Amino acid sequence: MNASIQSPEPSGNPSLNHARRLAVGAMLLLAASTGAGETNSIATARPAVVKPAWLTDLSAGVRETYDNNVMMVVQKSGSMPLQPSWITTFSPRVGFNFAPLFGKPDALDTFTLAYQPDFFIYHNLSSENHNTHTFTNSLHGRLGKFSYAITQGFMFVDASSIAPAYQLPGGAAKQDYNVLAMISARDRRKQVQERPSVSLRYDQDHYFLRASGSLVYFDMLTDWRDGGVGNNTLPRDYGYLNYVDRADVNGGPDLGWKITPDFALTLGYRYGHQYQQSLPPSINVLAVNGRPANATSDYQRLLFGLEGKPLHGLTLNAVIGPDFRDYNSAAPVPRDRLTTFFTQSSLTLNLATNQSLSLSYKRWYWEASIGRLTDIETTAQIAYHADPIPALGLDLAFKFINYDYTINSAALTTLGTTVYSYRNDDMYSLSAGLTWRFNPHFSATAGYTVNLGRNQQPQVANAFYRTFDQQLVSLALNYKF
Repeated sequence: MNASIQSPEPSGNPSLNHARRLAVGAMLLLAASTGAGETNSIATARPAVVKPAWLTDLSAGVRETYDNNVMMVVQKSGSMPLQPSWITTFSPRVGFNFAPLFGKPDALDTFTLAYQPDFFIYHNLSSENHNTHTFTNSLHGRLGKFSYAITQGFMFVDASSIAPAYQLPGGAAKQDYNVLAMISARDRRKQVQERPSVSLRYDQDHYFLRASGSLVYFDMLTDWRDGGVGNNTLPRDYGYLNYVDRADVNGGPDLGWKITPDFALTLGYRYGHQYQQSLPPSINVLAVNGRPANATSDYQRLLFGLEGKPLHGLTLNAVIGPDFRDYNSAAPVPRDRLTTFFTQSSLTLNLATNQSLSLSYKRWYWEASIGRLTDIETTAQIAYHADPIPALGLDLAFKFINYDYTINSAALTTLGTTVYSYRNDDMYSLSAGLTWRFNPHFSATAGYTVNLGRNQQPQVANAFYRTFDQQLVSLALNYKF
């Protein structure tokens, strides 16, 4: 199993501290007994339990984390206070591949199903407790020159249906906090997420044809309240975050020219639709052309790409191209028709048998989760993994995120307000982890992450509230059967 050992707890809840000490003792006992089983040559041999081929994953873990700034805010006079907390996470997992039950024919070489619940307990901030249930499945196979892939990701977050309220005394509210803080809090609220995709490919010696489609769907199950934005009063729920449903669905063909058997140039087309739910007029005071504002749109993309393995140990997938977008008449954008660029890429490099480097980048137009607006989202990440010795694993990662809402400013100025769109927020994240494998089944991981939120929008009031520093320290144990 997977567990964590934490630093001594300050005096507070005696029963809670006692429970934690018992948990720590149990984890130490497990570690000791596991090590003894590996080193004691006199120990009685036990019959080996062979896991069936169709059972691909059976594991359990516990992680203890200290988060010094759960709500990702800055410590300033009159602001929302910093709220630290210990966080215990229980994570069992089970996975299956049913293809071996069918003899693993080419027509069905993969048929997987996995389920992982994650139970998060915030000991000092119970409003953030949540349970995440994640289901994934995939089917892959080949029939002659045709191959197919079907994947599905489904997640249900069993959590509070009451969203947080980012508020300041006086005349400042949620627009004065970093949007990355609000996104983190959103992910701990009641919701459903779905991410299915499907592709069908036909291969010849020098080219391939492919048809594909995908969906991203967020069904937010949180309450709506009057957040007080857009008027001069300060009601009880001032600063309350009203989350809305969103979806992105697209599909289209690709043509690939094989430079080598494993590497190709691609030309693709996608037709897509993005949906953003409208808030009712009683909550959303912003209207465009007499309708509650929302940024629902249709788009077409022409994509140029590279995919496959151009060199031994190198895997590259990259697409870039223009995005021709038509917004609905209630969208608060400068023009109903916009031409932008979409780009997404990933690269994995195996530096040696025990080292790997991966990079990813994505820039696209998406819909704001708190309604009304569209934004440009940019994410870049680099990760390094190494096994200096067989028992030790090292992971280092850096991630950059930017959410830019200023595309809405020109349109909102004509409507008499820009309070919603004076926002261009960054987050820089650096993380490190060390994993020690006691044996093929039992491992321990120590991790550290620092997240730095920063404002990039000049000449905005209360900009210092959009800055935050967050540090997380964790220790986890994992047992894999």
